[in-house]
Amino acid sequence: MPAAREPSPWGPLRRHPWVLGVAVLLAVAAVVVGALGGFARTTPEGLRAVDPGERVEVTPFEIRLDRASAAYEVAGDLADEGRAFVVVEGTLALTAPESVERTVLGEAFAADLRSTYTFFDGPEEEGAPTTVHVAEDGSELLGIGPGLTYDVLLVWEIDEPAVPTTMTVALREHTWRPSFLDGIPGWFAPEPVARVTLEIAPLPDERPVEEDLL
Repeated sequence: MPAAREPSPWGPLRRHPWVLGVAVLLAVAAVVVGALGGFARTTPEGLRAVDPGERVEVTPFEIRLDRASAAYEVAGDLADEGRAFVVVEGTLALTAPESVERTVLGEAFAADLRSTYTFFDGPEEEGAPTTVHVAEDGSELLGIGPGLTYDVLLVWEIDEPAVPTTMTVALREHTWRPSFLDGIPGWFAPEPVARVTLEIAPLPDERPVEEDLL
């Protein structure tokens, strides 16, 4: 009777070759994640932390966010019943040679607020401000030209019970490239590169009435 042979350690791999493929993929994934600094780099916590009042380059802008407050009224606009505004004061400068319009302005910011609204009163999914205003006169900033700097009010319309005590705003830079649709160059693909955490001054004790703003 032949002597029993010790099982080969490669036997399971010959019977199930997919096991080797999975092991190789896992090893490659581990190397790639390690080279990128781990999974934390893909989370908001992995972004560069910027202090309030600090200027930061966020292509195509230079941005500074100073302070935040909750309000019932901004630039003569009274929030609807049950809603309020979260307002961030700061400065915004365009450092690129091409003008940008309101969409790119809004895409540069993404707040972690909940229950906010778009300019068209739908739910805001990306954290962009509802509107951006010029601080000096309260007019809405619809675009910005090369070399110009504005003191601005970033305004998020929000359900009043959802107004928090702090907020974090991710600053997102754009890439200048041709449009995939028509080939016309423009600013696309906003990606977060930094974050600013701000304390929010609370709402006033009383909501103003329409007559108070006349």
